[in-house]
Amino acid sequence: MRKLPDSRCLKLVNKFIEPTIILDPRVDAAIMEEEIFGPFLPIITLDDIHESIEFINSREKPLTIYAFTKDENPTLYFEKQFSAPKYTYITLRAGFCTCYLMLNILSLIDQQGHEN
Repeated sequence: MRKLPDSRCLKLVNKFIEPTIILDPRVDAAIMEEEIFGPFLPIITLDDIHESIEFINSREKPLTIYAFTKDENPTLYFEKQFSAPKYTYITLRAGFCTCYLMLNILSLIDQQGHEN
């Protein structure tokens, strides 16, 4: 799990914490138990769509599903399996820069999300 930003990223005067991605937190971590209010976004890495479906089904009904996938049409899998109020799909194409994704993740999610 990625640690909180260092002190250079915290601006206590105006109460700013930069957006932080938490990669593969423990499933029993507090961030995985509560509704997420930015600037933190946990990302769980799973091997395939079937493992993703199994993981989601093992937990409470999600408010939102964010799917980062190489599949051009993940709706075939996710929307037939779940009744989450909101789905967000981000297709990762060959050559897509992970750094760009991490720096722009909030704007990408906002642009590509759609209501179910």
